[in-house]
Amino acid sequence: MPIDGCVSSLNGHAAEWLLAIAWHLDALRGAGFAEVGTVWRGGPDAAVAAVR
Repeated sequence: MPIDGCVSSLNGHAAEWLLAIAWHLDALRGAGFAEVGTVWRGGPDAAVAAVR
């Protein structure tokens, strides 16, 4: 069953595990991080960073 916010399968990644970057950023904000952002994005892969 797909997770809300997931995108279609690309580059061998299962669609169930490709959550939108916004989902991760929102989760970091919800965990108390004051600054969050995308550091790098390459196709379906991305790196995010956060500062408390």
